[in-house]
Amino acid sequence: MSVFRQDDKWRGKMQEKFEREPIPDLLRFEQTRAMHYLPYEVRRDLPEGEWDGITQLFLPSDILDLSQEVFYPKPTQDILSTIAFLAWIPLQQAEEFFTCASKDAHLLA
Repeated sequence: MSVFRQDDKWRGKMQEKFEREPIPDLLRFEQTRAMHYLPYEVRRDLPEGEWDGITQLFLPSDILDLSQEVFYPKPTQDILSTIAFLAWIPLQQAEEFFTCASKDAHLLA
């Protein structure tokens, strides 16, 4: 996410480039089931961290791929629901991902 702002009031002479990775708003997702990233003001106030150096850290495909490596061949149902939550996908889609990944692994073996 890149945002060019003139201060926090959109006024003034100095412009700064705000360039940080967007972070999913998981609390809002849990409450409304609507997928959004944290608003600019909230993201701005978070300290910079290692997550800012990893592009596309919160992509659903990256979360699923990492989960597959960690929980191979298939996670428990509780863990699967957490993975679906973190990846912003329905539980059924997460189950399908691991089922297909498991079938693919058996074909390659």
